[in-house]
Amino acid sequence: MPLWSRKKQMPKEGEFYRRRFANGSSEIAEVMSITADRLGIAHVRYRIEQAHLGQRNLKDERRTLALAAFAEQYPERLSRKPEE
Repeated sequence: MPLWSRKKQMPKEGEFYRRRFANGSSEIAEVMSITADRLGIAHVRYRIEQAHLGQRNLKDERRTLALAAFAEQYPERLSRKPEE
């Protein structure tokens, strides 16, 4: 079964995804780009913002994960950027 079905759309540049942690903090990922490596494996390049107890900490940290790993770690797609 394909990772991305009609019910779950492939991430796009500019979209936001969130993962939540057991300690109440969360991490929001802004998708910067999606590219394929030489073997054709899709990778998501993204920037993160962390939030803990209502306080935000923007990290100008860019990360890259394979598309499958990104989908597993950031399962919640946000309809818009969270309020500052």
